[in-house]
Amino acid sequence: MLSLHWNTSFPAVTVCEIFNGEKNWDFSERYFGEDRHHKMDDFIADISFFTGNCYSCRYCENGLECPRNFTDILDKFRTGCQEILANCTWNGKPFECCDAFLPLKTEFGLCFSTNSMHTSPMYGHRLIMNHNTGVGKLHFTATEDVSIHLHAPHEVPSLIEGDIKEKVLYGSVKEIIISVIEMVNDPTTVDVSVNHRRCRFPWELEVDDKPKSVFNYYDHSICMIRCAEDIQRKYCNCIHHLMPVEGEGEGKRDDMLSEGGGTFPHRQYRQERYYRFLDDIIAQKILIQDDNIVKYSGKTVKAHAILYKERRNCKCLPSCIEPEYNTIFSSAETYHDEPGSSISIAMLDLPKQRFIRNIVGTNLEFVISVGGIVGLFFGASILSIVDIFYTIYRRRKKIAGMGRFRFKVRFRKNVGKRTTLLNEGPR
Repeated sequence: MLSLHWNTSFPAVTVCEIFNGEKNWDFSERYFGEDRHHKMDDFIADISFFTGNCYSCRYCENGLECPRNFTDILDKFRTGCQEILANCTWNGKPFECCDAFLPLKTEFGLCFSTNSMHTSPMYGHRLIMNHNTGVGKLHFTATEDVSIHLHAPHEVPSLIEGDIKEKVLYGSVKEIIISVIEMVNDPTTVDVSVNHRRCRFPWELEVDDKPKSVFNYYDHSICMIRCAEDIQRKYCNCIHHLMPVEGEGEGKRDDMLSEGGGTFPHRQYRQERYYRFLDDIIAQKILIQDDNIVKYSGKTVKAHAILYKERRNCKCLPSCIEPEYNTIFSSAETYHDEPGSSISIAMLDLPKQRFIRNIVGTNLEFVISVGGIVGLFFGASILSIVDIFYTIYRRRKKIAGMGRFRFKVRFRKNVGKRTTLLNEGPR
């Protein structure tokens, strides 16, 4: 069977911590005391696990003393890999979780991903399946409430992408079984321009992406993140604090925001400006009807509607190697007595089919077709065309001599006519 010779890549598995009310309460009590304002917990939750809106930010301008260092909030309230993942195995063989699940910047904040092209080092723990390894199965334990994202290795989870996403609460048991159909490209696909094939390979970063993108490879999801960043800068000249942008890595934090010719050297200014933007204009839930801006609770909702609409209209090409993942089985929410959540992700079987992108009508095929048509209608071939030029070359002297002879004859005839006219002048 042909599929036995395929190396099939297991999907990238990205684990992101999600909001846990009990944990948030305990941490708020630890850092802000028992007598803190009751709205402080809401503000910390909105900042730590930002999903597009900060409904509690309005309280910061109405008497609530909100902390202004968002980076410090993330460091205190978001959990590291060692505290989230444990007991990792691939096809029954254990491995160190945090050597495989590496930090990955997303719109949800810092997540941990394995088999991803965007981690450093790449892939972390490469998950490959073939007839030697058999069907792949990944198992691990999560010690916090998490969301699991299954996506292609060149993709990145984002707010509006359609990857496989499952929410797993602490103490539960989750089993996911998936199938995959991969995309294979004809070798000549690379020679076709992007505008004609309407897709991009991972190494085909757009020119504007190269100096600014935090990711080294192209994907539709990454293009959408970049587009969202550009939209935020367009309307606010700022971005939210979880947006993965160039310069936000360890030891290279971009704290500069330029506006109106001036520079503000504090990252918190950028954060506060964005949330004032949210609070002043889009704090209420948005409604969009027939592409018109509507009112909600007596407040005109304009900016968020524009941001949402423009992001949905971002012009991003798909990836040329994008596989198709499908969920075959996802277990219901059940709980066990063991500490943490037991999560298993397995492939149903080795794929028996692939999508193949073939190029119809390459440049070589075009030349062959034109040659065939010419030969059919005119009896011409490459050999006869070469023979024409060869004959002209061999008889070039004779052809050149015939040209000079005709010129002399015509010249003499013209001279004779002129002489006759002069001799016949007026009588």
